[in-house]
Amino acid sequence: MVNLDTNRYSVPWQYIGKEVEIKKQFGMIRVFYQSELIASHTIKIGKHINSVKYEHYAGLVQQKHTGIKPLSETPLVEVRSLSVYELLSSVGGDING
Repeated sequence: MVNLDTNRYSVPWQYIGKEVEIKKQFGMIRVFYQSELIASHTIKIGKHINSVKYEHYAGLVQQKHTGIKPLSETPLVEVRSLSVYELLSSVGGDING
């Protein structure tokens, strides 16, 4: 899954953990890996919405020991230690860079 504006969009499972490029065009999100289009979704209006194309997970059942967690076990937000927030608040930093 890739995150954009609080929403999550699926990509083919083979690209999990890979660095991808996301482009927003004409109400669509397009996801590229090494200049190849690997996924596209209609941009979701709202917050914290998952857009899943189940064909992105085709073949995953046959792959044993991939180390990939099922979607239901994937956290909806990034988990950070509270010490990160404490450090940033003490120096006036921005958590998102």
